[in-house]
Amino acid sequence: RYLYIYICIYIGENVMKQKTKLTSVKVSVEAQNKFKYICLENGMNFQKLVNRCLVLYIEDDKFKKQVDKFELYITTK
Repeated sequence: RYLYIYICIYIGENVMKQKTKLTSVKVSVEAQNKFKYICLENGMNFQKLVNRCLVLYIEDDKFKKQVDKFELYITTK
């Protein structure tokens, strides 16, 4: 089961002048529910997570390889 979630992706260098783009993604309902529960404890939200992951994916080769490897695991299951 999947759920569509609409998120804003931040684009830009200056925090005060950031542009956003509204987009949608299809996520696992089970994973999203677990994420919401964890977020109650630490204040993280889906938008922050996506923005941080985008930057790490672009700038950190180790993170990128880990994500790419995990994606392969998901799609081959």
